[in-house]
Amino acid sequence: MAEGSAISYICIARADSKDVVAQWSASNPAEYRTSVRQVLEAPDFAVKAIPGKRFRLDGSFNTTWFTTDRNKVVWLAMTNKSYPQRTMFAMLQELQDEVNGGSYGSQLQGGGENQFTKKIKPVLKKYAAEYADPAAKDDLTRVMVKVRRNPDLCVGDAGDGICLFVATSSLARAARIRSAR
Repeated sequence: MAEGSAISYICIARADSKDVVAQWSASNPAEYRTSVRQVLEAPDFAVKAIPGKRFRLDGSFNTTWFTTDRNKVVWLAMTNKSYPQRTMFAMLQELQDEVNGGSYGSQLQGGGENQFTKKIKPVLKKYAAEYADPAAKDDLTRVMVKVRRNPDLCVGDAGDGICLFVATSSLARAARIRSAR
């Protein structure tokens, strides 16, 4: 999967019934159902799925992210393994706020399998597109991607994740202006 198209699946599920009430996928949603079922049907899921707690599960080829709200609604996404954690959880929170703030929030608790997919899929697709490039949504991620793509911008070894980022001329100019004040 290309770095720019990092999100492959997003769904909203009910923790109590384990029904996926809405979903979007970059390809066939059935490909992701086994992974979603494994998460929702895990023996300790009900105990660990505390509202507001965030989970990251690294698989062989992708990462599954999810959180549960106070209504026991599960907000889940699957990405490539390099997708940044802070950006993904920001997306899930933003999605949760939009859907719960709209006309669907209270209805999700009683929804059955795929009951809201037709209505909510455009919203899920919008978030998948908006967050496809994590560097476009988060300043820290933008710098990390820039360093990863251009190791010559570092003084030191960028490969170990630790380097001194060489300031661009505009950053250096801004620093000089601030220090002159």
